Amino acid sequence: MRELSGFLTTIILLGAVQGLIAGILLFFSARNRRANRFLAWIIFLIALACFDLYSIHKDWYGSDLLRFLGVLVPLVIFMPVGPLIWFYVRASLDPGFVM
Repeated sequence: MRELSGFLTTIILLGAVQGLIAGILLFFSARNRRANRFLAWIIFLIALACFDLYSIHKDWYGSDLLRFLGVLVPLVIFMPVGPLIWFYVRASLDPGFVM
């Protein structure tokens, strides 16, 4: 079971790195800039939450304060995802969308 746990944490880390790279590529893409930027922020925030999950599992936080912040950060990270999804859909469907 321990080997499976190591495999799954590696998958989480690789997914976080892939999300960061995809977010950067989308953010600087030339096509449909406004919608791509919203999607890039969504992917970046999800990748950041995955990286935080990996760091909690590997116990990178040394003190109790850092451990508390490590538990709190994913909650704060996911708060803007809902409005970003709404803005992404709106920017994708309405070419004249201005924020």
